[in-house]
This record gives sequence, C-alpha cells and structure tokens, in this order.
Amino acid sequence: MRASAQRRVPGGKRVRVHLELEGGAVMVAEISGDFFLYPEDSLKALEDALVGLSASTTEGSVLALVEHIFASHNITSFGFTPHDLARTIWEALR
Repeated sequence: MRASAQRRVPGGKRVRVHLELEGGAVMVAEISGDFFLYPEDSLKALEDALVGLSASTTEGSVLALVEHIFASHNITSFGFTPHDLARTIWEALR
C-alpha cells in the first residue's frame, strides 16, 4: 500500500513523504520537497531510518526517531524543522 502526505511549512517551503507499506510496516520511504539538508547524504539516512517503522507508531515516537537521526547524523535542515518532517511522516502513516 502506498501512503503519502505533504505540508507547507512556515516560510512557504513544502515537504512531501511517500511511504510503501507492507504488513503494517514501512518498506520504502521517500522524502522530497523544496528544502536542503546538510550533509548531503542526510536524506538517505532519514529515509533508511523509516524502513521498518510500524504504521501504528505514535506521533511522539516518530518525532523522537526524527530528532534522534538529526542528532546522530549532525543534520542541519534549511526549509523545515524536524517537527515539520515528523508531523508529515505521521500524517502519511495515518
């Protein structure tokens, strides 16, 4: 099953999340939009961290996961906050 969500964040930037779900878990995750991440390979780290995530995960757990990945990979985002991304991921899971 394919699930997706998008949101326009303050400042007019857009973040999109597309998920492929199978058996109640994320199998493939794609994050896109008009934003920048540093370091450049951060996007793959974020997408890879979502694989295996349960479709029934709480919004708070998604936020904790995103914040953990941002911290452990020293990610800086331009165009959205970790909270914006977590909220969009959670909306896609619903």
